[in-house]
Amino acid sequence: MSGAASLQPVLPHYLRDALRHDIVRRLVNEARRHETGHPGGRVVWHEWGSGPTIVLLHGGFGSWLHWVRNIEPLSARFRLLAADLPGLGESDAVLPSKPTAAEVAQPLVSGLAGLLPAEEPLRLVCFSLGAVIGGQVALALRARVERVMLLGPSGLGEMWRNVTTHLMRRRPDMSEEERRVTIRHNLLHSMIASEAAIDDLAMDLQSDLVRQKRQLIGLPLSLSDALTSAIPVLAPRLGIVWGEKDCYPTPDVATVARRLEESFPGLRTGIIPGAGHWVAYEAAEAVSAMLLETFSGKESIRE
Repeated sequence: MSGAASLQPVLPHYLRDALRHDIVRRLVNEARRHETGHPGGRVVWHEWGSGPTIVLLHGGFGSWLHWVRNIEPLSARFRLLAADLPGLGESDAVLPSKPTAAEVAQPLVSGLAGLLPAEEPLRLVCFSLGAVIGGQVALALRARVERVMLLGPSGLGEMWRNVTTHLMRRRPDMSEEERRVTIRHNLLHSMIASEAAIDDLAMDLQSDLVRQKRQLIGLPLSLSDALTSAIPVLAPRLGIVWGEKDCYPTPDVATVARRLEESFPGLRTGIIPGAGHWVAYEAAEAVSAMLLETFSGKESIRE
């Protein structure tokens, strides 16, 4: 296998505010860090735990930190490989100006060839933009796919809308107070449904994530139907879960879930009450329990 692990903590270039939190410092210190090369760059992976492998793919404007509240419960029973998507987090990439989902997925497929034992099946958990990319990873490795779980996926064509036009824009001359107000507003209007769930950790994570130097602009992929076109092949091994108040599915979460189940026999969907788009954070306990049960063979997708 390639991608030799580094046991020395390496701080991402954008990570600052979130280091105030014990859970972030603990995860950084405990992670085994891998780099896999590909033409034009490298993909950075973080590994925790042991046992059967689950691959985690984060959302747009994100990094492995999107899974910060799920890593410890999942890694108690599984080996986790959390990628930074090409062009996000610490992963760099030389991509076409308008890359396809398959082009963004290819460095991940290549990297998994060195990180996932040849005899081990592929288990994927993908969030938002990561679901569009993860669908292409699963197609490329379809013979090895055991189960794919998508959380708040984009790439559903006309069933997914862009709500970012309602977000507040950051300015270089903002005061710290203005910056925090902007972050809170944007979390509430795009990621987290309950204002009470926007705690200091969520604020600091988002503050750091929007600071990163992005090479991948994911919105065109999110607005595409790249995931919808992959579902027919993956449906029997695919589950999709949303927070009930996810603001991206259109016209609403329940309608999209019903349409997808009717269109793709074998696909299972679930809705977690009260949660928004970043369901793995806002409803971390429910999502982690669901994933543990699903990948342990108990098929517990929440209705």
